[in-house]
Amino acid sequence: MKYHLPKKREICATGHWSQGWKSYDPILGRLVFLKEFKRENWNHYWKYIKDSNVEYQKMKLLKDSPYYPRLYGYAVNKGKAYIAMEYVPGFCLAEIYSNHKCGRKKAVRITIKILQGIKDMHKSGLYHGDLQMRNVIINNKNENTVKIIDFGQSMYRNKKGVVSGKINTAFWGYTPPEQYRNMYFDNSDYYGAICICVRLITGQDPFLSIQSKNEVQLVQSKIPYWNVGDKNLQNILRKSLSFYPFQRFKTADDLIKVLLPFC
Repeated sequence: MKYHLPKKREICATGHWSQGWKSYDPILGRLVFLKEFKRENWNHYWKYIKDSNVEYQKMKLLKDSPYYPRLYGYAVNKGKAYIAMEYVPGFCLAEIYSNHKCGRKKAVRITIKILQGIKDMHKSGLYHGDLQMRNVIINNKNENTVKIIDFGQSMYRNKKGVVSGKINTAFWGYTPPEQYRNMYFDNSDYYGAICICVRLITGQDPFLSIQSKNEVQLVQSKIPYWNVGDKNLQNILRKSLSFYPFQRFKTADDLIKVLLPFC
C-alpha cells in the first residue's frame, strides 16, 4: 500500500539500522509511527530499497492483533524508505527495567501477553526471530498494553510450523541455539519470551556471559539456576530454555497454561 508521508514529524526513536518518527496523519486522523531505514548502512541503493520492502511485505502478512502495531503502508521519499504503522505510546522493556527488576507476578503476566502475541504472529505465517527486551513496548507499566515491535529479523513460517527461507541470527543470549544451526521452530520464538521473563524477574540476562557465536553452545547448554523465588517456576523457565527444542514446551498454549498459576 503506497503511503503519503505527513509533512510534519518529530524523531522519537533511533537505532543502528533505522530511526523512528512520530507524526499526525490528517487523512487517518491519528498519530502514526514512521520507521525510516538509515541509508548509510547499505552500500547499494537498490539493496536498501529491496531490504526495506522485504520487511514491509512480511508485516503485511500480520493479521489484526492487539499485540503488534497496525500497518498503514510503505513509502520512498527523497531516496529514503519508510514503513508507516500505528504509533504505540510507552517505552520498551529495556528502557523501563534497565536498572531494576520487575515483580515476579507482573513479569509472568507480561510474558503471557508476549506469548499470546507470538501465537497470533505464527497464525499469520511469520516468526519474529528477535524477541528481546528492546522489542517489546509497554505503556505505564501496564501488561495489557504489550506490543511486539521490530520485524527486521522476522522469517516466514510454513503450515507445518517450520521456518521457510533464510534464517537470520539476532541478539546474543536471547537467540535460541538452533537458530545458529539454521533451524527454527514455533518454540524457538518462545525461547526469547522466556529470556525476557528471566531478565524481568532477576534483573539479569539469562545467559549474560555470551559474547560471540562461538560461545553459544558452551554457555546455553549449561542452564543456570536463577533466583526467581519459586522452585516450580524455575523448573518451567529452565525447561523452556532447554538447549534442544524437543525438550521444551511444544505450543504457546502449553506454556501459558503452566505459567498462569504464577500470575
